[in-house]
Amino acid sequence: MNICVKTTVNSEEKREMIRNELESIFREIFADESLQLLNETGTDDIEEWDSLMQVLLVEEVERTFNFKIDMDNVFQIKTFGDFLQVIENNCNK
Repeated sequence: MNICVKTTVNSEEKREMIRNELESIFREIFADESLQLLNETGTDDIEEWDSLMQVLLVEEVERTFNFKIDMDNVFQIKTFGDFLQVIENNCNK
């Protein structure tokens, strides 16, 4: 299910669904089900978050939410909150 096009939920519910899905993506990519994610959680907080993991995160976000992230923006995303913002911006287009 593409959360971006689900129209039967209000914006707060949609935001929560996006957050939950993104948390699942992070936990899967980093192979850590106990990973606690705040908007501020970033590359300095997760040791394994290197350029390869960034590409894997971007690919999975693009696949899950069915949009492409502009390559100019890929390495400007530094935190969990940055990913949330990119997803929300693309879902609201």
